[in-house]
Amino acid sequence: MSETFIFFALSTSLWPVLFSVYIVRLPFINPITLEFIFNFPVIIATILIGPIFLIDDCLNNNGYIYALLVTVVQNLSFFFGAIFFYKISNILNIERIFIKNTTPISRFQILYAEKFFILIFIVAFYLTSSAEFGFLNWIQNPRLGYQMYRSGQGHWYALSISSLSAAITCRFFSYKNNPKIFRTFIFYIPLAFLLGSKAYLLSIFIFALISLWFYKPKKVNLLLFLVLPISFAVLIFNFSYSSDSFSYIQLFQYFDYYKNASDYYSDYLNNKIHLFDGEIIFSSLWEYIPRSIYPEKPYIYGGILVADIFFPGAALAGHTPAFGAGVLQFADFGWVGLVLLSFLSVKSIIAGAGSYLIFRCNLINVRKLNLASIALLLISFSPQFGIFFPGLYYWSVLILSLAVIRMFQKKTIASI
Repeated sequence: MSETFIFFALSTSLWPVLFSVYIVRLPFINPITLEFIFNFPVIIATILIGPIFLIDDCLNNNGYIYALLVTVVQNLSFFFGAIFFYKISNILNIERIFIKNTTPISRFQILYAEKFFILIFIVAFYLTSSAEFGFLNWIQNPRLGYQMYRSGQGHWYALSISSLSAAITCRFFSYKNNPKIFRTFIFYIPLAFLLGSKAYLLSIFIFALISLWFYKPKKVNLLLFLVLPISFAVLIFNFSYSSDSFSYIQLFQYFDYYKNASDYYSDYLNNKIHLFDGEIIFSSLWEYIPRSIYPEKPYIYGGILVADIFFPGAALAGHTPAFGAGVLQFADFGWVGLVLLSFLSVKSIIAGAGSYLIFRCNLINVRKLNLASIALLLISFSPQFGIFFPGLYYWSVLILSLAVIRMFQKKTIASI
């Protein structure tokens, strides 16, 4: 039974590939499948390998089996949600919103904006690192800083990631014909390493190949199998850098998302935990209030309500373990909440509406970039742009980033 659920959980995780190839009608190697190819080893480690090391007799663990079933339903909800938003975007002709912002942006304007975003990154990173851990200590051990010393400075850390992502996007798409991927990599990877996040490092590798795809799709096929092992070597180095000792068992034990999920679903099935009936969603509004502005902000809210049951005190210590298998979507309203929140998720909207605008309407032309193109790149592909910023803050950061580029566009035009 469990082997069957594992098969379906892994199979349904292929939904981005099926969507891009059979619904959007893209060639097999495309930006969506590139992202999936890089993430699939992580998916396997999360769904299968991690639980083997962390869950006793996982193949007969009811909580783990239930987590796999939830994963299947969630993946199908993502898939049908993406199809829905792709079709509805076509019906509503949403490209009309973007066509108004198709004034070309020159390479010099983009490079000016890149320098501005790098400056913002430097300031935000310094404020993050120096607040508690110390700037030099963070430089020496970024992973430890990321894991343990962001409490109260989350807004600066989020700004660090988003500003660096905006700078990377500007640099990768500042070339008209021959993108200098390797040169850009050499400059930005050390900066990204300072942020201590493995997922962020991986997203930069993915974005580099996606950028190249928009310029020269055939070259991506040749570079893919070279870049893939290099990217995971960098991730393993990032993981081991902060550890006194390192083993592959430790590496696989890092993927504890399904171990945590199986614990939750086991308690749920045994009536030890009840649904939160909307408390997770409504208490998530605390995300909008920085702790530096309101020190009395609670440490336990939103998805942390679930984590605090199994890891009491972890949030206060600044390190909150994550839960996979749709726990946070399930925990409020059960199966109904899981399906609706996944179907209407940001992931489904970006996959559906974004694919329609980018690939059906061809709104990204690397030889004639404009604000609409930059906006779509930031939303759909830029490495973790806007992560950790809740809804309204995310859109504010996006609009301000586009305003910066627009500012340099006007400045350049006025100087001509």
